[in-house]
Amino acid sequence: MAETTSVDTRYFTNLYLQDRGDTEVRTLTDLYTKANFWSDPAFPDRKSGLMTSDKDSHSQQRGCAAKQVRDPDDRVSVLRQE
Repeated sequence: MAETTSVDTRYFTNLYLQDRGDTEVRTLTDLYTKANFWSDPAFPDRKSGLMTSDKDSHSQQRGCAAKQVRDPDDRVSVLRQE
């Protein structure tokens, strides 16, 4: 079974967000900057987790040869060369 990285998680989350058709929230970054989050001590802080995942995936991408391309539907795809 292949290991899932935060780059993969970010890619698939962005793909899901684009496919759902919301014009305001299309990327993981949009999600934590534009969404409203509950502040409840009984539940974990989802916003900080999303921010951490997004920042971790950016730092992992710097370590590999990655290229972002846009398809005709304006979706972002990450092409990794290993």
